[in-house]
Amino acid sequence: MKISLYNNKYLVSFMLLVFVMPAYFLRIPIALNIYRYLGFACMLILFLFVIKSKKISPPFLWIYGFYGVSFLTTLINKGELWLFFCENYASFSLCILFALMLENNPKILFKATKVFDAYVYINLITMLIFPKGMYIVTNEPHWFLGYKNILSRIMLPILCLALIRAYYFFGKLKINTIILIVCAVLTIILAGSATALVGFAVFALFLFLFHNKKKRLPKIFTLFTGLIVTVAAFFALMFFNLQKYFSFIIESLLGKDLTLTNRLAVWNMALDKIIHKPFFGYGYLTGNQYVDMFGRDSYTHPHNYFLYIFMTGGILLAVILFAGYYYANKTLKSSIDTVYSKIIMFTLIAFLIMGLTESLVSTVLMYPVLILAMYAGKLRHQADVPKIV
Repeated sequence: MKISLYNNKYLVSFMLLVFVMPAYFLRIPIALNIYRYLGFACMLILFLFVIKSKKISPPFLWIYGFYGVSFLTTLINKGELWLFFCENYASFSLCILFALMLENNPKILFKATKVFDAYVYINLITMLIFPKGMYIVTNEPHWFLGYKNILSRIMLPILCLALIRAYYFFGKLKINTIILIVCAVLTIILAGSATALVGFAVFALFLFLFHNKKKRLPKIFTLFTGLIVTVAAFFALMFFNLQKYFSFIIESLLGKDLTLTNRLAVWNMALDKIIHKPFFGYGYLTGNQYVDMFGRDSYTHPHNYFLYIFMTGGILLAVILFAGYYYANKTLKSSIDTVYSKIIMFTLIAFLIMGLTESLVSTVLMYPVLILAMYAGKLRHQADVPKIV
């Protein structure tokens, strides 16, 4: 029987649900195994379509390079290859799925992403029913989609896809999209993550100011500029202790403590480790391995996205990451007058800002959004409606 992918909304929807597994099912061994076996099967199906396509475009090269180097550095350091695979196969497969669909039929992909809306509603219901947590892990409340910091890393890409879907098919925001936005924002507020609140605030502010096609972005306002600025901001925070000049904003408006004392300590430890293995890093490390390395139970990762990249794959992986952002930046710049490119760029910049104090682990949808950015120009030519707003 011939398997259709590019015109099969239900198959794509199924794959999306399989690859984005709610954290709650990690607690149920049978459910976890079912998700993994289905995920492996879906990944093999995607590989068949990749082989059949016989085309290697820059986005595919970036996917193979980024995940391939991460695997290679883990292998060189004699790391846990099975754990690396279990942690990364979903994100890798989603990148492949997005690339295949965006090259062949973006319309079906965007229709299929509507299944993610259910995750937002279910998670919010669990938060309202169990305000102190649906279950507790290491004294921290978790809900259907997981811990408070992880929620934003799922909600933000889902909102990005929902906004694109609304404009792509209808040329405006529909009531169901507005309801989804309200539920996602309420989720982040109830979760109480300062990092997530800042990321969402930045995303909302940029979208409010510039989503209209008549509101042109300053030429200097690009994805790559955002990447450079966040890297510079990290060094400013680390070496010049500048957080004292803006922390009052977060503390007064959001009632959240932005003390970075603990962050500075783990950043220094991570930098010291990176200096010892600058080119290839340490490969994929589990939370427990980071705890053993840093000597503190709360240091399960470096608490900074760029340090995490250097710890995982050293300079080599960092160069590949920057190359991906550079390519995505070129595509976004060429189509920045469309609302799609603006939404994608604001989403990625919000992720970069959240990455200042978080490693962005357990983020299966961030790199697929980067792949989406690499195909932003294609949306401009294949949208069903005129450019809008």
